[in-house]
Amino acid sequence: MLEKLISYDTTICTAADAARDDPRHQDFVAGYLRDIGAEVELFEPSVEEVADHPLYLQGQSFASRPSLWARLRGRGDGRSLLFNGHYDTVPADPIAEWTSDPWTAEVRAGRIYGRGACDMKGGIAAALAAAAALAQEGVSLAGDLNVNVVPFEEVNGMGTIATVRRGFRADAAVCCEPTELEMVVACRGILIGTVEVEGRAAHAEIGQPHPEDGGGVSAIEKLIDLLVELRRLDREWSQRSDKQHPLLSTPILLPTEIDGGEFASSWPGRAEATLNVCYLPGEVDGDGHGGRVRAEIESLIATAASLDPWLAERPPTVRWNCDFPPVELSADEPIVTAASAALEAAGRADSELVGLDSWADHVTLSRAGIPAICLGPGSIHQAHGVDEYVDLHQLEAAARAYVELAVRWCGVGIGG
Repeated sequence: MLEKLISYDTTICTAADAARDDPRHQDFVAGYLRDIGAEVELFEPSVEEVADHPLYLQGQSFASRPSLWARLRGRGDGRSLLFNGHYDTVPADPIAEWTSDPWTAEVRAGRIYGRGACDMKGGIAAALAAAAALAQEGVSLAGDLNVNVVPFEEVNGMGTIATVRRGFRADAAVCCEPTELEMVVACRGILIGTVEVEGRAAHAEIGQPHPEDGGGVSAIEKLIDLLVELRRLDREWSQRSDKQHPLLSTPILLPTEIDGGEFASSWPGRAEATLNVCYLPGEVDGDGHGGRVRAEIESLIATAASLDPWLAERPPTVRWNCDFPPVELSADEPIVTAASAALEAAGRADSELVGLDSWADHVTLSRAGIPAICLGPGSIHQAHGVDEYVDLHQLEAAARAYVELAVRWCGVGIGG
């Protein structure tokens, strides 16, 4: 199953990229699920369905990037369970450094290599195998077992967002991300923003008068001054008690891109830095987002600018492009306790509750009222890298755990 999924190139670089083998990938998954008796719906949401969402990116389209929802109907009134996974993958570059073709799966020394093997077609394959095992062995679940396979998780999670906006629901969910079969119950929020400063262009090799007399002003130097202050705040965060969490790393404030200047012989008239800012579940504002964290950063920038005569008259511009909210489930949440029991039954009694410092689609599901964990085969440290792989024994263990969880969560119907 996984070898077949890897063979489809479902790479995505930006939200506006054209689709590649996405329809073929989804047709294959749909056919597999129909063959085991599932009801399957393939759909391409319209832009109008998601354009008002704060994470939507201009130019993003679902054309030739179908989402899939499949249902194995239960026999009674048991609870429904969802296995969720994304089929999009990051680019395989630099391809020349791979020891095998990224889109031709290769089995070596107990591992399957290929782009997406770990992140996260391995998880999808394990979920499909679990669904097939239950169906083919005639296990009669009381509740529905659902499978949701979507695009765009690597960009902004819009595939799962569109799915829940269409009204698809379950009583609980497993996002089959690579967690080495540890159970992720919390993840940090992520803010992506930019700070832009204005300078004054002038000839770089010609002596300049004071800025008050019309001389050149380096926007890059002004930006550096602000970045120094943001670095100070980042170091302060590392020591603050409100920035500590038992399962998550201390949030960071990290400049990740810098752009500035217009010409090699000119004083730079503008400069801009992209900021990646993480925050904890306990730091959310009233809407469950990072408003309080944004306000702290904006206040620091405004204070630093007020102390600089040039920036005081030309305040930096701060724009927030994305706000991926955090989530945290209690250890007593029913899906957490059920998954713990399932892992133990599948031979993973040593599995622990952990946090995810990055972000995944389980946040969207939980915020839509579907309590969701991340649990899947493979290590996140293998994701996005050259020679990505997943261990075969983890694939099998994941499928066993998913079967155990479905039986425990959904229950067994009369006659099953």
